[in-house]
Amino acid sequence: MFSRMKKRKRKETGSSIAAAAVRNLRCLGGVFTGSQRFAMRAALPCAVIWLLVVCVPVLLAKEKKPATKTIAGVVLDGADNPIVGAAVELSDLQANKKFAKYSQQDGKYQFADLDPKHDYEVQVSFKGLSSEVRKVSSLDDRRIVVLNFTLTPRTLESKQ
Repeated sequence: MFSRMKKRKRKETGSSIAAAAVRNLRCLGGVFTGSQRFAMRAALPCAVIWLLVVCVPVLLAKEKKPATKTIAGVVLDGADNPIVGAAVELSDLQANKKFAKYSQQDGKYQFADLDPKHDYEVQVSFKGLSSEVRKVSSLDDRRIVVLNFTLTPRTLESKQ
């Protein structure tokens, strides 16, 4: 047995030294002093935390969704009261598609998951009143574009 130990010591270099340390621990029967026991107990949680901090963000980064654009805002009347049920029309100029929604209880509307590489036009109408057409350019790099509209009788008169 003594001759085997000498041969092992001659061959051990680099990572094999760590393997020899593990073999020596096994030979000792796992007998540790108080500070060694503390070090062994602290090593496992540190390894787990390191894996969570380093590996999990790498795995999550691969599942990123492509960036989208959102156009949202509020439809108000001349007295700054929210208008419920105003028709908000969005036109996608590249895809030649139109989308329409109605403003909610608080006058809010939102078009989400839009392609940021497309240009859009937004117009609001309610009971014979309509707003001017507002454009959102693909060059606008904001992810959330806020367009608030105020409908007044003057808006109708200026169009005629």
